[in-house]
Amino acid sequence: MTVARKKTRHSLLTYYQCFLAVVAVLILYTAADIYYYDLGVTPAVKYIVGGLCVAASPLLISFRKKNFKYVPIGVILWCGLYSGISAASFLQSVPTEYVTQELETRILAVIFILLMTLILSGEPIVRTTLRYTLFIAAGITIFNNFTELFNPEAFNEFNITGRPAGFYIDPNKSGASLIMAMIFSIGLLPKKLRIFYFIIIFSGTFITFSRGATLCLIILLFLFLFKRVIPTSQVYSIFGSLLILLMIIGNVGNYLVNQASELGVLNYGIEQRIIAITNFADPDKREADDGSSRSDVAMLAWKTFTKKPFLGYGIGYIREWGDILPHNMYLTYMVENGFLGCLILPAFVFAVTRNSYGEARQLSLFFGVFILLWALFSNTVLEDRETLTVFVLLAVMSKYSRLERINPG
Repeated sequence: MTVARKKTRHSLLTYYQCFLAVVAVLILYTAADIYYYDLGVTPAVKYIVGGLCVAASPLLISFRKKNFKYVPIGVILWCGLYSGISAASFLQSVPTEYVTQELETRILAVIFILLMTLILSGEPIVRTTLRYTLFIAAGITIFNNFTELFNPEAFNEFNITGRPAGFYIDPNKSGASLIMAMIFSIGLLPKKLRIFYFIIIFSGTFITFSRGATLCLIILLFLFLFKRVIPTSQVYSIFGSLLILLMIIGNVGNYLVNQASELGVLNYGIEQRIIAITNFADPDKREADDGSSRSDVAMLAWKTFTKKPFLGYGIGYIREWGDILPHNMYLTYMVENGFLGCLILPAFVFAVTRNSYGEARQLSLFFGVFILLWALFSNTVLEDRETLTVFVLLAVMSKYSRLERINPG
């Protein structure tokens, strides 16, 4: 009887883990917490994460005896290293508001990583549940993006870029979240449906007019075909669809811009992105908004790094630059933490993907390529909760695949 009750209790805790995983995706992965906080409906993110920590505390009951074996130790070690580097950098910095805020952001990121490790370290059903929930998250994001495309005021004008972003406010984050959701959920679909899923994700990402996200999708498409995630027999269909899209943009893009502007469908920000794409081969027709300001900031970041390459200028230094930051994780960390800063993200990717087998090994390829490339376009990779969520998901999947290889069955 005692054994039976114990199994039931553990079973309930497993389902509770599934519930917490769903909550984490629907609230934190979708960035609904950010949007509703800006509306004044929900508390700050740190309080939501704190509440989720309290809610996850019952998992500690059986964690040591049952689920500790699933914990990716490499991730825990990386968190310790990351915290140590951040603390040392904080001590060498002048404690301004930006510096303190950056330290809080990094501490919150580490706490969130440990929290998701606690939630996802368990039976495979927990991680499968999270992966299925990513379908819902992607659907919410795509719906929001199209809604904002045709009604720029749909999200209370929090988004000042003029490009659809939904809850994320930042269109680049919106595009990245869709790509990561696709990476970890496309394998759950029958092969004949994956092409349609890819096209849906592509459309939801493309309307954010994020050039980095679009480039990552194209590279992932080739990887999906190479690894047979999408059957090569469908290559003509998918490339035909993309070719039609590119022909429309290339031949009648400017005409569509003019017509859509007259109808009030597209705003200035989107117009400039389309003009930048349609006139890519003619730089004289592109305005300064077409990434030139970002290039200037990136060059400034590199020059700043070369002046103090060993220890850097301390965390939070980049935040003092103004509205336009270097949209590059490597440059950001090199300026703030010195030359070792460029290794922080690759070290995390290595800790997550090492010793993975089977499906986890394939996902490691897709996610590793994406995140290392995406870091060239974003300086918030290690603070975005949607990114940290899938980092932990892949880490626990890799650890589980290793356990299965050592002890099959």
